[in-house]
Amino acid sequence: MSNTITNEEKEGNHGRLMAPTIPTRRQTTTFEVGPFTVAVSFVTVITGNDALRVPVEVFFTKRGNKAGESELDSHLYELGTKISKEMQGE
Repeated sequence: MSNTITNEEKEGNHGRLMAPTIPTRRQTTTFEVGPFTVAVSFVTVITGNDALRVPVEVFFTKRGNKAGESELDSHLYELGTKISKEMQGE
């Protein structure tokens, strides 16, 4: 499946992408901010002659805690999930 979504595949209000239309393989950018590693996944939305990279999910993948998971790790996981769902229009 391509990581491109056409205008006809967009659903919902304000151009929000609905979860069923999001491809299983997505472009991902990963970056580090202090002890955090964050991954943001994108799809390309085609509208007429224009292509736009739209973020569809975010994950906090590492926090640099060597002693194992902490309460903060759990909160960051939940925060990433809630941000992703909001971005997907759920």
